[in-house]
Amino acid sequence: MDVDRADIAAVVVAPDRIKQCLARIDAVRVAHEQLDQVEFLLRQIDTLGSVRDACAKTGMSYSKGWSLIRSAEKELGYTVVERSPGGKHGGVASVSEAGKNILRKYELLEKDVVKYAEKRYKDIFEL
Repeated sequence: MDVDRADIAAVVVAPDRIKQCLARIDAVRVAHEQLDQVEFLLRQIDTLGSVRDACAKTGMSYSKGWSLIRSAEKELGYTVVERSPGGKHGGVASVSEAGKNILRKYELLEKDVVKYAEKRYKDIFEL
């Protein structure tokens, strides 16, 4: 059997390519988990009117909630949570119109992904 340098190089390089691919997959998974957390947190803020209460309801720390909000706002380039500083009874928070719009878009995307997955499943597994 003849083996040339290209074959040897492909075998040697493959583990690095596999590692890169797995790293990308992991990054996408982490990003998706964060999107889910932000989406759930924003929905709770919209319902409860408080970041602190929304964090408590979602089981995350107040600082983690604010960190997610700030990161989302930095990535998106606009405010998703409008704040009113706390006083004697605490602050008030609401999801901005831009935040509500991104929630609607995210919901549409999720529905489209489910429809596509169902169709592909049928295409692949149903005879």
